Amino acid sequence: HIDPIGTVVMPLIMLLMNPGFFLGWAKPVPFNPMNLKNLRRDPVLIALAGPASNLLLALAATIALRIAVTIFGVEPVVYGPVGALLSQLIFINALLLLFNLIPLPPLDGHYVLHYFLPEGGKRILDSIGPFGIIIVLIVVINTPLLSVPLEALITALGHMALWGAS
Repeated sequence: HIDPIGTVVMPLIMLLMNPGFFLGWAKPVPFNPMNLKNLRRDPVLIALAGPASNLLLALAATIALRIAVTIFGVEPVVYGPVGALLSQLIFINALLLLFNLIPLPPLDGHYVLHYFLPEGGKRILDSIGPFGIIIVLIVVINTPLLSVPLEALITALGHMALWGAS
């Protein structure tokens, strides 16, 4: 699953350059289409497994934050290392959830969109493939595509973790 460029070289370059954000990737998880019962639907379910795991991890960190706040109080947790760690887990998993749902190849969201498109649309989407990650980066960096839903999701999870705590 490790991509030599995306998992090793690019993160090292990003670490050395310190651009304010981190970029890396892995090879897609291979699956054998012969093991699928429904060749049209099942790739979508496989693609949704990653974002679903990010959602579950964000929710688990939210619940852990809620438990910690309930036991120890808001200030010691929120301003301490436990709160910082759990907040980062929530943020990273919420960001990965939304990022991977962008409907452009090679991201998981393109499998979902692919399912709903007519054949002509599928061909167009497939033709974007080699340029997909470049398009995604240009759009994400230059638009609020992720910032608006990310802020809403983080706010909702924050309310879940801290609602009623004093």
